Amino acid sequence: MRNPAMPFNWIRSFPGRGVRVWGCQTLTTNPNSAFRYVQVRRLLGYVESRLYTMAHFCIFEPNNEITWLKIKSLFRSWLRSLWLKGALFGTSEDEAFRLYVGLAESMTTDDLLAGQLIVRVELSALYPAEYINLSLRFMMMETQMSKELI
Repeated sequence: MRNPAMPFNWIRSFPGRGVRVWGCQTLTTNPNSAFRYVQVRRLLGYVESRLYTMAHFCIFEPNNEITWLKIKSLFRSWLRSLWLKGALFGTSEDEAFRLYVGLAESMTTDDLLAGQLIVRVELSALYPAEYINLSLRFMMMETQMSKELI
């Protein structure tokens, strides 16, 4: 007999539609987990991988305000389109997502000296005003030319 506390999570093959996850909850034992639902887990995985791909250019850029502004505007534009499609909850952008990039927002001076660019993203994937935090870290590769090559 099935335990009523355990959700049904089946992987099924449907003719003409392919393999599908038939169920909406993960098998987490924490009922208050933000990752309790398959849809939320998939959305966050998609957002994280997409943002990493979009910011790939920044590893060769200097870790300064101009790069931070480029990343912030690029991420904001993509997250806004995701929100407009209905993937994020909220009646405004500020309720759907928040971005933090830069010194004193997402990084410390020690992070800058270590060559790290850190982007913090807060997404409202379940309910408005309840955010799930993503933290993306990039190691910056600043090239240095020696005087002998110039």
